[in-house]
Amino acid sequence: MHGLGMRTRDYLGWASVVSLVLALGLFAPTPSVANVATFGRVRLASSSAQAMAQSLHLRRIESLSEGQSSPRLSTGAAGANVEDGVPVTVVNSSSYATTWYYDLVSGTIRNEYTYPLAFVQVYVTTYDDSHNVIESKMSYAFSDYVRPGEVVGFWVSLSSSPNWSTYSVSAAGQRASEPEPVHLTPVSDSVVWVLSDWRTWSVVFRNDSAATVTGLRITGIENDPSGFVDTVFNYLSDVVVTPDATVSCELPAFFPAVAPVSLSGVQAEGMSAVFPQPDACVIALATGSSSSLAYGSSFVVAGTLKSGGVGVTAQLIILQSAAPGASYKDTSLVATTDAAGAFSFSVKPASKTYYRVRFAGSTGYAAAGPTASVHALPRAYVSTPVAPSSMSHSKYYTVYGYLKPRHTSGTHPVRIYKYRYVSGHWKSYGYVSAKASNYSTYTKYSCSIRLPYKGKWRVRAYALADSGHAATWSSGYDYITVK
Repeated sequence: MHGLGMRTRDYLGWASVVSLVLALGLFAPTPSVANVATFGRVRLASSSAQAMAQSLHLRRIESLSEGQSSPRLSTGAAGANVEDGVPVTVVNSSSYATTWYYDLVSGTIRNEYTYPLAFVQVYVTTYDDSHNVIESKMSYAFSDYVRPGEVVGFWVSLSSSPNWSTYSVSAAGQRASEPEPVHLTPVSDSVVWVLSDWRTWSVVFRNDSAATVTGLRITGIENDPSGFVDTVFNYLSDVVVTPDATVSCELPAFFPAVAPVSLSGVQAEGMSAVFPQPDACVIALATGSSSSLAYGSSFVVAGTLKSGGVGVTAQLIILQSAAPGASYKDTSLVATTDAAGAFSFSVKPASKTYYRVRFAGSTGYAAAGPTASVHALPRAYVSTPVAPSSMSHSKYYTVYGYLKPRHTSGTHPVRIYKYRYVSGHWKSYGYVSAKASNYSTYTKYSCSIRLPYKGKWRVRAYALADSGHAATWSSGYDYITVK
């Protein structure tokens, strides 16, 4: 579908010239403009602008509305540039000549179909007075996704040639196969920068959708009291807006207008971001549990991180721990995988502790874990008991020692075993339970014992097993002479 136009020899004003030069790099797919009646209508905003325009011979060339045609051209010529795709209705168009290097045709197209269109291409062909083609140019409409019934603007730049007098406009698009863009919610807008006829609008949008949005197309419509209407737009290809996040965007405006200028119909849309799926990873532990770890000794938690059976290097592995019956929490320990994907942690648990690891994921690699758990059950530390070196067989004496880590005061976590030397052998005479009391940061155990027979004796401490510790003996004996 098409439109036709004629050209006379006058020129575009200085503010508009600057805007066109700055805009020439924006003719790739750009933001959508919905329900815009006219586009790029040039008005003078001030007496100084009028004086400048008069010196540069500003004038707008003939405009066409839908259904109008130029008697200089047949309607058949207008569709000559429509390539693959379905024809798209050209609602209106205007042509501008400049004293610079570019001429311009701007206007709007409308999707008359019941399905959305993608990447609508707009073709402009210029002709001389003898109906000879001078050049043909193509650009994209201001949105690469046009909904049914939606009106979208376009600009097509042309070589500044004194020879063309008429032009034709046609458009074609493809049936959209991509999902519908995600719309952001406008929060606020304001003019943040004004210089002569140039303005910059700052608009804040919020992503109220559940999708992460990228490739923003921002549009708005400027109006002034004289009836001036212009489309302002911007395209932010690299912006990524997560759900509930806000983003601030700028909309530059270059055409002269009469103050006060208002902004309406502000909208931003983008596509749901599709990120490459990261490689799946498998994390596993190679360490087994330990049920009798010496007090203060290290327990090593080791394993591998692999993807597709191959070790993944330079990735951060997080160690988690939990006491019996408690929930797992991340520790402050992080290990880095080596070239084979291996990692290890060295820990010194004071009581029974469960361990597992997880991989939080990184660029290119999916999160993995947590793994199955392993546990370390350390033995408590119990010192050799201290007893008087000489005792009377008829009296009680205090025997004491120390236990780590701290145990509950008032309990009896330690036994003192008694042995008498008889006929060349040490004979057991049972034990006495020792009571715990707090001492510094650990525990002191003590009990009162009587050794009933004269001769050589010795005593040794035994720490009972509990939920957090394995049972253990003191490393030595204390020897006593009983009289």
